[in-house]
Amino acid sequence: MKHKQCSLIANNIDISIIIPVYNIEKYISMCISSVFSQEGVKYEIICIDDESTDNSYATLRAFERENRNVRIIRQKHAGQGSARNKGIKLSRGRYILFLDGDDYLKPNVLGEIVKKADETKIDFLTFDLSVEYEDINLRATQDDYYKARKGYCSIMRGMDFFSKLVLNNEYIDSAALMLINSCWLKETNLEFYEDIYYEDALFCLKCFLCAKRVIHYEKEIYVYRIRKNSTMTSKVTYYNVHSKLVVFREGMKVLLNIPESESVFQNAVAKYLGQVSAGVRFYDRKCEENRLFSDNINNIDDLLEQVFRIGEYKLNSPDEKLLLFGFDKCIEDASDVVLYGAGEIGKTVYNYIKAKKLGYKICAFSKSKVENDELIDGLCVKAISSFSGYPGRIILTASKHNQKEMLTVLERLKIKDYILLDIYTINAIRAYLGGGNT
Repeated sequence: MKHKQCSLIANNIDISIIIPVYNIEKYISMCISSVFSQEGVKYEIICIDDESTDNSYATLRAFERENRNVRIIRQKHAGQGSARNKGIKLSRGRYILFLDGDDYLKPNVLGEIVKKADETKIDFLTFDLSVEYEDINLRATQDDYYKARKGYCSIMRGMDFFSKLVLNNEYIDSAALMLINSCWLKETNLEFYEDIYYEDALFCLKCFLCAKRVIHYEKEIYVYRIRKNSTMTSKVTYYNVHSKLVVFREGMKVLLNIPESESVFQNAVAKYLGQVSAGVRFYDRKCEENRLFSDNINNIDDLLEQVFRIGEYKLNSPDEKLLLFGFDKCIEDASDVVLYGAGEIGKTVYNYIKAKKLGYKICAFSKSKVENDELIDGLCVKAISSFSGYPGRIILTASKHNQKEMLTVLERLKIKDYILLDIYTINAIRAYLGGGNT
C-alpha cells in the first residue's frame, strides 16, 4: 500500500528514533552512542526527558550541543506513554523506531531494516532482540519470553501475524521491536495510552489490528537490558494492578468490536487478554499495597467485573464463546485439575468440561471440609487441605457469597496457584449448557 506523503515527513531523514528518558544517567550515553554507530542510514534522535532528577538531562543537553541531529525536549513528569506520543508528533523521519534509554542497538542494523521496509512497502516491520542481564539471577524468569521468532518472513495482514504469534506462544508486546511507517502511523492516529505501565500492550494490539502489510525481519536488532529497579523488575505496587486492568479493559473494547468473520483473530485476542487477566491476579497477589487495595474490593474478580461494565459495551451471548476460549485453554494446558467447590456451580463447570471432552483432566472435587466419603459422578471429594503443594491447577467454583471464605482457606493453606472464575465465565458456561444466565 502506498501512503500519502505526510506534510511533516522529511525525505532526507530515514528514521526518527524516539527515546523516553527518566533517571537513567548510567545508561543513556551508551544508548545514544549505539545510534551514532549506525552507518548507511539518515536519522534524527528525539529524546523526551520526563523530568529526570539525576544527571540524565545534563547528559542529553551535552549530546544536543555537539550533534545537530539530536533534539532534546523536557516535559513535566507524565510517564513513558506521554513521552513517546510527544516524540511521534515531533518526528520527521520516514520511519519511527522506539528505543528505551537503558537499552541499545546492535552495530549497523538500521540500514538493513530500512532497506527491507522500503522493498516491502510495509506498515510496520518487526524484528528480534537479544537480552543482556545485569544480574544473572534475573535470567530464569525472562529467557523463554524473549526467544527469536522464525517463519514469519512473508508479508501478511497485522491480524493474521498477531494470530500466528499468539497461538504459537511467540507474541511479544513491545513497541521497541517495531520499525513503523510514519505516514501510516499518523494516518491511523494511533497513540500510546498514557498514565499507565505496560503502555506498549494496547499500542501494539491496535497496530496489529489496523495494519494491512506487516513482515518480520529475522535478525537481532535491539539489545534489551534486564536490570533491577526497572518498570518490569521493580517491586509490585497498586499501580501495576491498575495498569494491567486498564490494558484488560481497553483490550476488551477491541475484542468486542472484532467482526465475527475474523474468528481466528478473535480467538487470538481472547487468548492474549486471558494472559493479561492472569497478570492482573498475579500482580494483585504480589501487591505491596494489597491490604489497602483490598479494603474496598474483596478480590480481584470484583474489579474485573467492574472493568467489564465500564463504557458502553457489555458481554452478550454472541461474545460468550470468546470467554470460553480462554477457559478451555486453561484446562487444556493443565496437567490435571481440581474443582474447589462441589455445589451447583462446581457441578455445572464439571459438566461443561466433560462436554468439551476434557473430563479426563479433572482428578477430584474439593471442599473446605469433608466429613464422610463422598462421590460426585464417580469423582471423589477431598478436603482442600490435601492439595497443599498440588502441582496441577485448582479452580475455585463457587458463588460470590462463598468465595470470600474459600479464599481465606486458600490463604491459610498458603495455596497461591489457583484460578477464580468470574461471573461472566460462569454465565457463559451455563449458556453453553443451555441453562441461561444468573
